Amino acid sequence: MDLNQYKGLDLVTYCGLWCGACPSFHRGRCKGCRTTENKNPKKKKCGYGIRKCCKDRGIEYCGQCDAYPCSKINRLITSQKGRKEYDYRHNIPQNFQMIKKEGFEKWLQYQQEKWKCGQCGGHGVFYNLICWECKNPVEL
Repeated sequence: MDLNQYKGLDLVTYCGLWCGACPSFHRGRCKGCRTTENKNPKKKKCGYGIRKCCKDRGIEYCGQCDAYPCSKINRLITSQKGRKEYDYRHNIPQNFQMIKKEGFEKWLQYQQEKWKCGQCGGHGVFYNLICWECKNPVEL
C-alpha cells in the first residue's frame, strides 16, 4: 500500500492514532475515519463516539478539545491496560503532545518510522504487532 498518496490529516484518526498501522486499513476495509468511503460498516462509526464529538465541535482531533481528556477518550486509552498489543492506545496522550509540539507532518513521519519493519521495510500493524508484508514480528 502506498501511504504517500495520503496527505495531511488523511491518516490521523480523531482519537490520535495513525491509520497506517491499522490492519483494517491495510486490508482495504477502512480508509480512515475522515472519509466516508469505508467498506467496513463498523469503521464508519467510532465505537467511542470520538469522531462524532470532534466533528460536532469543529476540531481536528480530540486533543484540541477544552474537555480533553474526557470519558470517551479515557475509555479508549485505558482499555486493555497491560496488554502489549494495545500499547498503541495507551500512547494516545503522547501522540497528542507530539502533534501539538511538532505538528502533524512531523508526527506522521515519526509514525511511519516507528511502524516500519526492520527486516523488509514494510509496515507493521497494531494488535498482532507483525509486518503486514513479511509477517515477521515488529519491534516497537
